[in-house]
Amino acid sequence: MKDKGISRNIGKGSRPSENGPGLGHIQRMAVGGPGSGSRGERRRRRHQTEAGKSGGERQHQGNHSLLVRWSMVFGFLALVILAMFVMFWLKPYLKERNEISESYGKVLSVIEKEPENKIPGEKEAISLTKKSLAVTDPKDVEKFILIDSSSPEEVVEFLKKVKQEDGEIARYDWVARLDTTREDISGVAVTFKKEGQSRNRLALLIPDEDGRWKMDFAAFARSTTPSWSDLMEGKANSAVVRVYVAPDQYFNGPFKEQDGWRCYGIASPDMPDLFYGYCLAGGPQDKVLAALLTDRKGARATIGIERTEGATDRQFRIKRVLAEDWAIRDTPADEAVK
Repeated sequence: MKDKGISRNIGKGSRPSENGPGLGHIQRMAVGGPGSGSRGERRRRRHQTEAGKSGGERQHQGNHSLLVRWSMVFGFLALVILAMFVMFWLKPYLKERNEISESYGKVLSVIEKEPENKIPGEKEAISLTKKSLAVTDPKDVEKFILIDSSSPEEVVEFLKKVKQEDGEIARYDWVARLDTTREDISGVAVTFKKEGQSRNRLALLIPDEDGRWKMDFAAFARSTTPSWSDLMEGKANSAVVRVYVAPDQYFNGPFKEQDGWRCYGIASPDMPDLFYGYCLAGGPQDKVLAALLTDRKGARATIGIERTEGATDRQFRIKRVLAEDWAIRDTPADEAVK
């Protein structure tokens, strides 16, 4: 019976603590239980923990920023290297393309380049004629007008006189076909009107020594050297005149057909009478005039005439044919004929 009581007491009793009575609470406090340590110590540990986390985050952010910067640097270097590689690879192709472009440009410039002495068309010819006839300052004469022995002041004075005598300009008409075989010439017929009457003058455009197109003043003025009045009054025996010529059959005095003379009628817009000119058949002067009149009844020409003993006042020998039409070129027409 005694043995069973001991067993019950052992089974129901609590196990004694190794540290003795009253030490269990202290032990729990020491190992961080709810009641262990002071409040300040807990705050300090929490602050240290949070500070450690913040420092780690800042270090992580700094490392990330540095990584981004280096990535940008390496990316830029990679782009530079790639660009250099592409340029090096394309350089032969670009060089060849530039050479082709330059060659093509040269070809186009040759094709599109206009000849220096290209004949002015209708619009250009009329525009240049208007500018020439509008000149009022002697300083501007040689910009638009080609002059020979006349001075710029004389040219301006003549243009004023023409408007006073012939009237105001009513119209300009481009002359597509001129009385000449030369190609470096263009013409505009200028019509003046005064008191209901019309008068015409011809503006001939030719290039000067520099290739600039200008109006020939002597042709427009129908210059005669010496003047018709001096020639008719006997003050001069010869003159260079700008006239219309046409085949004729008037033989008289020293000029007989059987003697080999060829007759041409001569008319000047500035003279009321009809004149006659003679040259030897088959001679240089006759060849030029005959060729000029091949398909025309009449044509303009610049000729040198002189009086001959025994002839009438209206008969002259044609000594020179200086030009087809009224603009004289460097080489006289009768010297160029074969």
